[in-house]
Amino acid sequence: ARTEEDWAAAAVMLHNLAVAHFALGGSVQAIGYGEDARRGFRAVDPPDLYGEAVTLATLADVHVVLGRYLTAIDHAQRSLDIHEDLGDGGGVAKSRSTLARARLGLGDYEAALEHAAEALTVRRRIEDQAGVAETLLTVAGVHRRQGNVHEAVTHALEALSIRQELADMHGAAQALTELARMNAALGLRDMARQDAEQALRTYRALGGRHGEARALTTLGMLMCEASNFAEAFTYCGEALRLHRDTSDRHGESEALAQIGIVHWRLGRYREAREHLLRALEIRREIGDQHGEAHDLEHLSVVMRRLGRPQEAFVLGLEALDLWSRLGARSGMAGTLGSLARTYSWLGLPVEAERAARQALHLRRSGGDWYGLGVGLDTLAAVLRRAGRPEEALAQELEALGYLGEVGDRHSEATGLVHLAAIHLDLGRADDALDTGRRALDLAAELGAAREQAHALHAMARASQLLGKHARAAEHAGAEIVIRRDMDDRRGLRQALELLGASHLALGDRAAAADCVRRVRALDNLLESERSLDM
Repeated sequence: ARTEEDWAAAAVMLHNLAVAHFALGGSVQAIGYGEDARRGFRAVDPPDLYGEAVTLATLADVHVVLGRYLTAIDHAQRSLDIHEDLGDGGGVAKSRSTLARARLGLGDYEAALEHAAEALTVRRRIEDQAGVAETLLTVAGVHRRQGNVHEAVTHALEALSIRQELADMHGAAQALTELARMNAALGLRDMARQDAEQALRTYRALGGRHGEARALTTLGMLMCEASNFAEAFTYCGEALRLHRDTSDRHGESEALAQIGIVHWRLGRYREAREHLLRALEIRREIGDQHGEAHDLEHLSVVMRRLGRPQEAFVLGLEALDLWSRLGARSGMAGTLGSLARTYSWLGLPVEAERAARQALHLRRSGGDWYGLGVGLDTLAAVLRRAGRPEEALAQELEALGYLGEVGDRHSEATGLVHLAAIHLDLGRADDALDTGRRALDLAAELGAAREQAHALHAMARASQLLGKHARAAEHAGAEIVIRRDMDDRRGLRQALELLGASHLALGDRAAAADCVRRVRALDNLLESERSLDM
């Protein structure tokens, strides 16, 4: 076509190559061929405006996937303008659907829903079923991010049904990936895993690398929530490699953040902070406000675990402000719960209880039964730190009931640890020892190191109250091994103090003195770390 200077035919072929490379995950090549096609359509005499508009829409789709939302909006808007001038309803709907996805990426949910609604109206009128399914999935994505998970599932299931009727395997896999994330938010983890695994098999069979990477990240998230941390690292590592191979900055940031969360769950807070900061940098670079709010919230928790509550507080407020501007109720609830714990650390019980109850109200009003258990556990922790153990006990028992129903075993282990601590506050050493043992068994099964250490600490304290100092020393010694592996120096210091007290009660003054020396050495190290951090 080029030899014969048939620019119209050459432009069509170049656009087809762009579409093909995009489908196979070759985003960089897709942009190259797409830009060549656009120049070809403009070189035709007279210029082929329709061809240019279609190519602009394809380029906009590629830039959305790469997280280049502002570039995508520019291309989609130019495509929309041309299609409106040409009176092409299908093209108008396509451009608006792409604009909706770009606005979703930027966290502009109101604009995203407006564009999606207009796209759906046109696509239903012209009976463009494939287009209807595409837009429904975008609408589902908006509702999921706003915390309206049940409504999101309804739209995603309709999109999946349409794509299955059309035998669109790639589109069905995309819908299954989104459904997996929605079902996970509802606590339906087995169903979520089945959906994600089916999507992964389909993407691999079709050679869809972008979709494969997203499905892998989803499986990594699910494995982390199920406390299968080795599998979570494997899935997220594969996803990160694929996202980088396809220059998918949005996907790269998502995989990095998930790796950070796995480190956090394992108690490796410095590694968690490193990965979350790298993810946050990318999110801000591409304008992903939803992802930025998530990363800020997670960093807030990590900084609190590192013993730096002031920084945790500032990060939490930043996250809350972003969620509020985005109108994301579930995000606001999660961050308010995290801020409640930070307020407690800072010795502000009134503010802590207010934040915890606000979070609970948001979860209840939004029908978030999965998050309700976590919210009640947070309120119990706040009440306990405020010196109100009887009230904390009632809230914690209710929290454990919800957590058991939704199958959130990691949070259940955390709740059992908190319940053991409440029993200790109430002077019920036998109940604390029994609950601590249940927490330890569950945490060991899940591989949750932090919860194991906390359970052992509660069991050591309960054994001391019962006068069983030899057994207390065993529990404290086991805790020390875990804290050392986690590089948790503050937790290690507390465990050493506990061990020293038991050695002293047993008459082993030399061992008790050794514990005191190790505590002093840790104090010096912690002070040095504080100076370096400042």
